[in-house]
Amino acid sequence: MIRVSIDQLLDMTEGKLLQGPLSIEIHGVSTDSRAELSGRLFVPLIGERFDGHDFLPQAVARGAVAALWQENRPLPQGLDSRVAVIGVADTLLALQKLAKSYRRTLPAKIIGVTGSNGKTSTKDLIASVLSERFKVQKTQGNLNNHIGLPLMVLSLQQDTDVAVLEMGMSGMGEIALLADIAAPHIGVITNIGEAHIEYLGSRERIAQAKFELIEALAADGLALLFGDEPLLRRLSGKIPCRVQWFGFAEANDIRAVDVRSLGLEGTSFRLAGDPFEYRIPIPGAHQVGNALAAVAIGRELGMNREEIAAGLAKATLSAMRMEVKARPAGGYVVNDAYNASPTSMKAALRLLAETPDADFKAAVVGDMLELGDLAAQMHYEVGQLAGQLGIDLLVAVGQHAAAVAAGAKAGGMRETQIFVADSKQQAVDHVCARVAEKRQPVILVKASRGMKLEEVVTGLLA
Repeated sequence: MIRVSIDQLLDMTEGKLLQGPLSIEIHGVSTDSRAELSGRLFVPLIGERFDGHDFLPQAVARGAVAALWQENRPLPQGLDSRVAVIGVADTLLALQKLAKSYRRTLPAKIIGVTGSNGKTSTKDLIASVLSERFKVQKTQGNLNNHIGLPLMVLSLQQDTDVAVLEMGMSGMGEIALLADIAAPHIGVITNIGEAHIEYLGSRERIAQAKFELIEALAADGLALLFGDEPLLRRLSGKIPCRVQWFGFAEANDIRAVDVRSLGLEGTSFRLAGDPFEYRIPIPGAHQVGNALAAVAIGRELGMNREEIAAGLAKATLSAMRMEVKARPAGGYVVNDAYNASPTSMKAALRLLAETPDADFKAAVVGDMLELGDLAAQMHYEVGQLAGQLGIDLLVAVGQHAAAVAAGAKAGGMRETQIFVADSKQQAVDHVCARVAEKRQPVILVKASRGMKLEEVVTGLLA
């Protein structure tokens, strides 16, 4: 993590010393006054419902030795004079400047990963592969935005070989900001879906926003793009460096063939022209596309296929992403409640439908957010696909549950197979009653993060 003196901090943040000695060295940065802050720099941010400046005394009590401070505010009375306080025009901008400056001191190769779906899974797969040979750090939790990514950069160690950084966005210009801070050597775009279409208006605009990562690459960088997406192909003229296309279609440079489901134990595949078999312990054919990016980066960094295969075989995804949990009463719950979009929801339903050895297949689906005027239609289509896939039970929760149910009926589901739940607890109760006599049920739970359907998972596992 960052270790610098106050004198260096003044230069890196373009700030001025309001109080405290120049000789202090900080090691680490935090925006949370409740965290363990011994030796750290506290950065007070301003949100809609809070002002971090109000919590400087608490941060000092937790061990902070320095703080950034918006210079037009008076310092708290009685503040320990041994705490260094650096005045800046804007604490968020100063945090970003600090991360950008620290990044330029790091020898690590930086890999930026974005996409409408699968970027977290892809990040996890890449990191798992590269860890077979290199010291790797990857984005933790949801540190993938204008606040989280700078904090993640500032947590990188000087001896880290490779950092895999996830980059999220909801509008134009956001990925460009993150890429400017991180200065990635390699940029990965997993796909283009409908997530954030409420703000951007079309998939074409979403593709342009994601492509900001690629436009930020240096001439000696590498762009890794999901080649099955026509919208990315159309933007190929804006690529400033080498490019490799990955996917399932023949036009790709790195192409998966012989994709085989291993049920809830994962998926196997080969690369076109190579008899060697790779396995990932993650269910779903769509995860193979994400794994291809990891294969490509492993190759780019000089790894052999045995190392790459070992890394893929050991991969684990972040929590609530295709997380398979055994039920005490029998069967499994697939917890994919971290997030959802129409593309990822449909992929998850296909996975459920293809799961072998299940004597009952149920899905509990909640709202997909940020879809704007397309929300009703896209929820209808999700329900319709569930009906067409022959899933045994569909339980819908949330504002768009009726649209999901109508789609399921149109897709061929009987009314007895469809249930609109008024609450998460009602969803749990209904599913538990329907699977009570089943030997090996598999239950998928998926929705956007705001729905907090992990509460349903907890109930199903009780």
